This record gives sequence, C-alpha cells and structure tokens, in this order.
Amino acid sequence: MLFKQRSFEINALITIAGNNRADLVAAFYNKEVADKSLRLAKKERNIDLGLKLGVDNSYLSINNGPSATAYTAGIAIPLKFSNFYKGQVKLAQFQISQSEELYKKAELQIQVEITQAMQRYQALCKQVDHYDHGMLESARNVRKGKIYSYNRGETSLLEVLNAQRTYNDVQQNYYETLFNRAVALVELEKAAGIWNITF
Repeated sequence: MLFKQRSFEINALITIAGNNRADLVAAFYNKEVADKSLRLAKKERNIDLGLKLGVDNSYLSINNGPSATAYTAGIAIPLKFSNFYKGQVKLAQFQISQSEELYKKAELQIQVEITQAMQRYQALCKQVDHYDHGMLESARNVRKGKIYSYNRGETSLLEVLNAQRTYNDVQQNYYETLFNRAVALVELEKAAGIWNITF
C-alpha cells in the first residue's frame, strides 16, 4: 500500500506548526511565566503601608467612676532595605529576554525543519515521477527486447542476464525511492505537527 503523493504550501505548514508543535507552545508559555515573574518581582518591591485605627473604652468599676474613651490612629511604614538591591528584578528581566530568544530560536528551528523536510519530500516525489514516467518502462522494454533477441538467437544469454539484472536494480531503486518518499512525508508532517496521511 503506497502513500498518495501530496502537495503542501510551506507557509501554511509553518503556521500549523506554530499552533501544534509542543516545543513552540512550551516556549510561548515560558515567555508568559517570565513576564509574570517580572510583575511579581516588581510587586514584591512595593512598600507595604499599614493603617491602624482603634477605639478603646474603659470603665472604672469602683464607685462608678468616670469612663474613658481613647481613639488611636497610626500609619506603619516599614523600612525595606531590600529595595536597594534590584537583583531579583534584573534576573526576571534577563529571564524574559532569554525566553524571548528561546521562542525565536524554536520558531526558526521549526521553519528550518519544515523547509528541509519539504525539499526532501519534493525531491523524492520528482524521483518517483521519473521512475513512473519512463525509467521503469525503459528497463522493462530493454529486458523484453533482449529476451526476444535471445529467443531468435541474436544475443547471448549473458546480455539477457545483464538486462534482467539492470531491470531488477531499477525496480529495487524504485521501491526504495517509494519507501524514502513515504518516510519523507511522515517526517514533513511530523515537523509540521500534523497527521493526515492517506493511502
């Protein structure tokens, strides 16, 4: 059973791969994690202000003494010496730039993989067409001609055997090319992150 020859558009495959390939999706989420880490690092540097309001009533129970009400208010401003050190924010910024570079690298790697797989697949399709449109038929006709000539006594058995060997070699190369084309199709679809091979 042979795979049917297919035609692809490289830009469509790259777009599909951008949505389906796990390595690119992981690189995208790594970028998001780095962005959120930076926001967290910046928020941790904010000063935590504290407001305190209070009311206190006290009654003296001895001889029904006077009652007293006290109101309190306060602001707490912590002294954060860690704000002088910006290492955590710088680390988060470096992680963002690193994750962006890794994402671009993954995109470029996918484009290279798809382009190479596409070129290999197209080259093997051309080879199969070359066999289908002449090479196999030519080898078959040469073999038939040598057998016919041998039966009439015009050629030697060695020439017939040589023609048969050539025909067998051409057939073997044809089947190897068919196999390699099928492998190239699988590799192309794997590079694009799809699977819709038809027989």
